[in-house]
Amino acid sequence: YERERFEELAVASLPWIERELLVAKPKLVMTLGSEIAGLLRGVAGQKGRNALLGPTISSLRFGNVDAPQSRFAGQYQGPLHGPE
Repeated sequence: YERERFEELAVASLPWIERELLVAKPKLVMTLGSEIAGLLRGVAGQKGRNALLGPTISSLRFGNVDAPQSRFAGQYQGPLHGPE
């Protein structure tokens, strides 16, 4: 694992992730941490990615995939809130 190459390796993996989501047809996409949440949503920079974290379920459009998504940070321990 090459931590300093995370962004490069993650971006290279996005087509594979999209194909996996198309096959799996998930009821919920759960991202753990700000980096992958930002990559899936096209958000760059740590401040913008940190703003994505929280218990809210929202719609994710990723390539040809539409799925509900929630993003968690390791420290979050509250309830999960769906769309009202």
